[in-house]
Amino acid sequence: MTRPYTPEELLERIIPHLDQRKLRRRVTKDGKQVQARCPFHDDDEPSLSLTLRNGELLAYCFNCGKVYDRLLELAGIDSATARPITPRRNAGRQPATAQAQPLTLAALANAKRLDAEKLIAWHVRELPDGGIEILYLTREGEPHAVRYRLALEGANRFRWRKDDTPILYGLWRLPEWGDADTIYLCEGESDTWTLWHAGLAALGIPGASMWKPEWWRNLWEFGRIVNNPRRRQCGGRACGETCQHLPRPPAGAGVCAVPARRRQGRERTLAAAGRRRRGEDHAHIGGFVAGLIT
Repeated sequence: MTRPYTPEELLERIIPHLDQRKLRRRVTKDGKQVQARCPFHDDDEPSLSLTLRNGELLAYCFNCGKVYDRLLELAGIDSATARPITPRRNAGRQPATAQAQPLTLAALANAKRLDAEKLIAWHVRELPDGGIEILYLTREGEPHAVRYRLALEGANRFRWRKDDTPILYGLWRLPEWGDADTIYLCEGESDTWTLWHAGLAALGIPGASMWKPEWWRNLWEFGRIVNNPRRRQCGGRACGETCQHLPRPPAGAGVCAVPARRRQGRERTLAAAGRRRRGEDHAHIGGFVAGLIT
């Protein structure tokens, strides 16, 4: 009988069958990872992730989903000789307390009532072993930082990639809003996505206490800056700290805060936002934008 392949051997047998032009290898604190173009769809940028972790080979494409069996077939490996199951550890001990299911892109989109396909287009990806990767790009579209969302709720649901520094979220979309007079400042990514779904120009502040004076230069081209508070306390602090660092606003520009009102029905609010797009009075802005914020 043929000896089963170890996960490391499986990885090395699969790699020669992948496009080598953009293949990248890296070692993480949890194991090894290979990123490459997926052979199962038209892939310009590496969307296939192969990860060795805890004695197991994980294969996931951000477009196709789980592709472990398809990769075995591509490499001509009989699944009977593969060993994808992690060896048992701590036999005889009491089972550990059940952990929460890893956050998926579908679960995030459903909880926030957003379109998952649009999230993918906005560089939001589901990690192979659970959790969401949110890519922060510069105005020029260059990767700058990565923020991970690990759960829908909880104090530790977010974390930054090691050594990354925050910037405003959504800067790469600024060239799309050249004709916009108003831009909205939100706390966090999900509020920003909600406004994007409504066709509005918006940037996200990573946290209410993270505002930096140099970020103001990204807003000079807009005549109105509207701060949308997530909660009265955080939003008010964010707006206050924002205005504190605006000693000389550009001519004709104004900064205002939308009152933290009682949330209205999201479907009705999105419909109103779609009809009112740009050039509204602030009375209209306060009426429908406040309801967008979760």
